[in-house]
Amino acid sequence: MSLATEYQSKWSIYTDAKAYNGELDPTIYQNWQKGFNLFHARISYQWKIWGLNGECSLFARNITAVKYMAFTEPDPDGNSYQPGPGREIFASIRIKF
Repeated sequence: MSLATEYQSKWSIYTDAKAYNGELDPTIYQNWQKGFNLFHARISYQWKIWGLNGECSLFARNITAVKYMAFTEPDPDGNSYQPGPGREIFASIRIKF
């Protein structure tokens, strides 16, 4: 079993030097965005049946379903903001021969 966190205190969405230095109008260019803290968890079980070794695992990402901005990408009309995924759950089975 494991627990993990992913923390970002704040981040800049414009790459212009003026934005980093606070020289742009803050009512139009809100460069610094609030950060976020995501929590993840994993549980796994190792097994052996008929001479095969294997592992089953379950992984949950962003278990508290925090809303956050994952990334931006420039476009002709300004930046395009992409929301981060909410709670995600993954399962896997691994068999070793």
